[in-house]
Amino acid sequence: MNISSKSQISVDSANAFLDLKGFKKANMEIEKDSNGVYMFLYGNLIAKIADDKISISTAGWDTITTVSRLNALCFELFGENRITRKAGALMYNGQYWDGKQLIIRTL
Repeated sequence: MNISSKSQISVDSANAFLDLKGFKKANMEIEKDSNGVYMFLYGNLIAKIADDKISISTAGWDTITTVSRLNALCFELFGENRITRKAGALMYNGQYWDGKQLIIRTL
């Protein structure tokens, strides 16, 4: 799946997040403060930039929408989707992932 097949809100929110800009549209919000930048989906924290690290989480919602938003972020960072499913279980970069906070890049 390439970036053109992602929803516009996924792409826009990923770009705002990585550009350290505030953003609010439909179910997505990017907030920033002196400690970092935070990506929220339906009010649930799914990604953050803080302490020179980028981390992601499903916030307990392993849904198609959550995975889509996080994969848009991964695509912008790495040029590929990193989150998939195998027999219904989440995987990150080929390894089983419980959806809990995971550092995906150190800045």
